[in-house]
Amino acid sequence: ENERLKRDELQKLITYVTPYYEAKDPLHGISHGFRILDAARAIAQSEGVTSLDDVLTYGALFHGLAAQSVHGIRAYFSSELTALSDAVVAAAVASLGKSTCTRPEEQVLHDAHVIEGGGLLYYLKPLLTGTYMHQSLDDTLSFIDSILEEEPYCYFEYSCRRVAVFRSEAIAMHARLKAEIAPGTGATPGAAAETSTA
Repeated sequence: ENERLKRDELQKLITYVTPYYEAKDPLHGISHGFRILDAARAIAQSEGVTSLDDVLTYGALFHGLAAQSVHGIRAYFSSELTALSDAVVAAAVASLGKSTCTRPEEQVLHDAHVIEGGGLLYYLKPLLTGTYMHQSLDDTLSFIDSILEEEPYCYFEYSCRRVAVFRSEAIAMHARLKAEIAPGTGATPGAAAETSTA
């Protein structure tokens, strides 16, 4: 049954995961998990994916733990909820975008992380994160170059269409920023890559 978490369970989950996010930069705090969840629900609705909203919710909010503490995810669930725990761990790990996804919830959360936040954030997130991490501007711009040169993989047409628009806008913004920082040297990253809308 595709029910959302009850308010008390959602609050319990938020209380549990918040400490894991406190050391992260502002764009990767718990609001990052909620943006992923919003994107996941939009994908599921648009594509008619019959997925369990509770798994999407747990998976999105456990996104920040998936890279550092799968044990921390499993510890949240009682021993009677092993099947749910396994599904949530798989979904949270899938949201990192580094593994092949087989279940619908995994595919939805994978794509949700790709499109999370919308157009402007698609470009600004790596820029602001690099600043927060005290990277040099050159290093941050080079990192963004590498992101924009590689077209992200998406499982769903809805995600592909969204990321094509975001990426096109980001490429234009990035070229403009580089040109204004150092006039005459701004190159257009990703120019050789074709943007898929499939």
